Amino acid sequence: MSRRPQLPIATAMVFYHRFFAFKSYEEHDRFNIATTALFLACKVEETPRKLKDVVTEAYKAQYKGTPVPETESRELYERKEKVLISERILLQTLGFDLSIEHPYRHAARPLDVEKWGVVSASTSHEHLVDALSPFGVRRP
Repeated sequence: MSRRPQLPIATAMVFYHRFFAFKSYEEHDRFNIATTALFLACKVEETPRKLKDVVTEAYKAQYKGTPVPETESRELYERKEKVLISERILLQTLGFDLSIEHPYRHAARPLDVEKWGVVSASTSHEHLVDALSPFGVRRP
């Protein structure tokens, strides 16, 4: 997951917030649910990623500077199992309602450069991307 597509990340944020609107932070590990939401969002937005890649990237984000355990390690195996179990819980909590209409999708379409100008078109895209930055999303 070297490239971080914006749409699955935005979808994962919606899934995460919807989940914790019904469930408690005390009952569920927020990092595990975030990883699960990202894994599910990649499927929903038709940008599927391998589970090991999602878990590895989540590990890197959670433990910055710490070397990632080997692919076949017990720790990563347990994390993958937790994500698969949490995926069912997430789906049930969301009521299997996975349809999300992002305003980002419509706004990210190329603007009419002749009408709005190059500066305006690039500025509006920058604002859209920067809107995600409070959530830890960085531009690729």
